Amino acid sequence: MTERGSLERFARTANAAWRDRDLERQARRFTSTEVHSIIEGRKLWQFATADYAGLGMHPKVIDAAKQALQSYGTSSGGSRLTTGLNLHLEAEAALANYFQSEAAVLFPTGFQTNVSVLQALSTSDMHIISDELNHASIIDGARMSKAHTLVMPHVDYQALDKMLDGLEGQAIVVSDAVFSMTGEAIDLASLRSVCARHDAWLVLDDAHGVASIGGGKGIRGCAAGAYSNEIVVGTASKALGGIGGFVLCSEPVAHLLRNRARSFVFSTANTPASTAAIIAAIEVLESDPRPMAALEANIHAAYEHLPIAAPKIPTAIVPIVVGETQLALQLHQQLLESGFFIPAIRYPTVPEDKAMLRMTLSARHPRDVVISACQTISKLLNSYPRRP
Repeated sequence: MTERGSLERFARTANAAWRDRDLERQARRFTSTEVHSIIEGRKLWQFATADYAGLGMHPKVIDAAKQALQSYGTSSGGSRLTTGLNLHLEAEAALANYFQSEAAVLFPTGFQTNVSVLQALSTSDMHIISDELNHASIIDGARMSKAHTLVMPHVDYQALDKMLDGLEGQAIVVSDAVFSMTGEAIDLASLRSVCARHDAWLVLDDAHGVASIGGGKGIRGCAAGAYSNEIVVGTASKALGGIGGFVLCSEPVAHLLRNRARSFVFSTANTPASTAAIIAAIEVLESDPRPMAALEANIHAAYEHLPIAAPKIPTAIVPIVVGETQLALQLHQQLLESGFFIPAIRYPTVPEDKAMLRMTLSARHPRDVVISACQTISKLLNSYPRRP
């Protein structure tokens, strides 16, 4: 039990313990979100962006945000149920149309979306089954829900089948579609098949798949068919180049979320500029194949020049697992000296023996820079005698 006393002393002690384990983080100082920018005084090529399709710097997206600022100002003025703008409805219609969904519901952030969806859909006699490597927002949403939560071994759908066999009442299976640290895409056909056998509802967090894989359509673009008891959570803060979360679902589910999802009901709505940017980003994806083609070519080039095998569904997240935290930090520093910002990912974000370099790719990265960065990584890895 923590003793009563000074809050500052508690914080200092906790910070020191974190520091002693090489787990301390500091916010980085970036002068731009561009792929070539000044980071803490150095001009570097950064491979940490989640702007996979490069839409955050697209002229049409920027112009749309500017025009919305001029027309509506900086604030949406309140929650969607009090002062929602026509732009929010237009964005939902654009998302539903592009992703071929009956309806879409826009939320202020992707994190809030996952938390609210699980809270709104569940009751105390239901079960949530969550993949053990799901994003923190899913974990928090499951904890805050009324349902009984179970954890599924990572992408082990045979284990999921057995878990569902032993349950009474409605089950909600929730999984990242593309896992945020490893870039691993799920086998959607197999997951749907298991859920269908048990009439389980399926919630997919496609934050890292939207406008990144499946020809831009995300994980659903990588699999044939559909599943009626399925909803998709997406985010505009990554490949759509903006901010906000959204749900793709049927109209009855959308109506339920608009009335019962707490972050929809009680949060100030997305700003006019960010909402207009979403609409413009969708328009670019619909009319211009070049962003997706450039991203796909960069992903191919990365795996061609790295000493790791490409997965069945390559994504914009390329993990180079090195094992030890100190080695990951050392490689990160050496890459900085070579002109590349590629983050070291360590515990608690990943297991203690799975520290990695997490390289993310954008359509805006020049191909020769991607190749150079990957060749540098390969050379550095070869300079160490032992690798996990």
